[in-house]
Amino acid sequence: MPNVRNLLDATLQIRDGTTPTPNTLTIPVEEGTLKWTVAVQERHAVLHRGRLHSWKSGKQVPVTVEFDIIYTEYEGKTLSNADPSPIDALLQQGNASAWVTTNAVNGEYTTDIRYTITAPSGDAADQDETVTFSDFIVDTVEPAEADDVTRIAIKGRALITQPDIVRS
Repeated sequence: MPNVRNLLDATLQIRDGTTPTPNTLTIPVEEGTLKWTVAVQERHAVLHRGRLHSWKSGKQVPVTVEFDIIYTEYEGKTLSNADPSPIDALLQQGNASAWVTTNAVNGEYTTDIRYTITAPSGDAADQDETVTFSDFIVDTVEPAEADDVTRIAIKGRALITQPDIVRS
């Protein structure tokens, strides 16, 4: 029977567009949720002489992404000695103000978000699973501080129609 995978075995990595080696911030997830919505491309009914005839594809729709995680620490590879916070990395501010967008086409600041769920130990057939949301732009940030942990809830969109999911 396969082992259960969940966000307790995960890390969240925020990556900028610096080439060849991006700046990264890796956050070990203690608990939380990850949710994304893949919206089907719009489709319109085509009429022929007033009668339903066929379907025509419309606009593509970006993936919406929501994550709400609890963490106690994070580690990063930065341009200076000070690590950026997750909010800095997502909003290109503070210690991440020199980070580079992953989408140079329109100039809006985006990052790549990678969730890696580590394979549970004990089964050699298990593999790590990485879910990547490319060109992610933040819509809302909701941080919350507690005595022993930090929580952050992020909602945004990725400039893709579905995430890239790889097992390795």
